[in-house]
Amino acid sequence: MDFGARRASDVKRVPHSRFARLLKWATNRASAGRESSWVAVAVRGVERMDPPTTTIAPDDDSAAAALLVDGGAEPAKEAPTPRGTLGWFWLLGVLNNASYVIMIASAKEINAGGVALVYICATGAGLVTKATAPWWFDRVSYGARLAAASGCMLASFLLVGPLGRGALPLQLAGVLACSVQAALGEASLLALASRHAGRGAAAVAAFSSGTGFAGIVGYAWVWTITSPAGPLDLGLIECQA
Repeated sequence: MDFGARRASDVKRVPHSRFARLLKWATNRASAGRESSWVAVAVRGVERMDPPTTTIAPDDDSAAAALLVDGGAEPAKEAPTPRGTLGWFWLLGVLNNASYVIMIASAKEINAGGVALVYICATGAGLVTKATAPWWFDRVSYGARLAAASGCMLASFLLVGPLGRGALPLQLAGVLACSVQAALGEASLLALASRHAGRGAAAVAAFSSGTGFAGIVGYAWVWTITSPAGPLDLGLIECQA
């Protein structure tokens, strides 16, 4: 391993005391003519530091690599994400994506002669939302974004259902609102999940599991309340020829 080729900024990532030990090791190699002279200059800045507690032999590349890569110590273990939090993320995954699945499953009932148009509305608005997110997400809090997503979900069901019955433009507007809601909620919740333990690995997994289950919930919802074969035929969506 050629430590002489490394930049000083790379080495400075090592914790303070281990940085001193690594520089002492590098100085020994420099004095032996094995490395470039920058290490001898850099070590002068840490001459007043406490003496190293561990000695690294000049030829011990593996020990120096351990110091540089992981600090020479086992990292502290993070507390796991509480199960209650994981449960909420799973439920949020179900609720956030179920509305999108419902609109897709109801595409034929919304516009029997233009199912493709419903699909475009269900994906297009969400695509624009996610594409523009890097320019404005950091300016809007998580609470405001999720409140907006909730409002879009309510508006989508009202427009596609009772308010837009018999009016295709209103129903398509409802599908557009649902698309924005699903994209806004998903992007915000995934970012929020990453703030939990282990870079959010468990929270992201719980949310992803919920989004997968949303497919079952969405199609079960449509079959239950709109299909004549379902236990409830409420006729919430009037078919547009």
